[in-house]
Amino acid sequence: MDCPDESGFVENAWVGRILAIGPELRVRVSIPCPRCVMTTLPRVDLPLDSAVLRTVAQLNKLNLGDFGDLPCADVYADVMTPGRIRRHEAVRLVD
Repeated sequence: MDCPDESGFVENAWVGRILAIGPELRVRVSIPCPRCVMTTLPRVDLPLDSAVLRTVAQLNKLNLGDFGDLPCADVYADVMTPGRIRRHEAVRLVD
């Protein structure tokens, strides 16, 4: 999927739109996903890295109305039509 605005994150353009994942699943993207300190915490194969949240804040801070300006990466979506997802399924905007 091409990024319509090279300066931002591609998922910013998906809010309010419908994504099709595979032949069945349809989701409506509702809002950007604000990120917090959890993104910086160590995982099994990844060390503690506070630069993760700092980088998201520098590259993609969005105004979320009453919540203010927040670093965002990814989106929240609501299932419209359920379906099975398989590895390597195509993801596409349908509206």
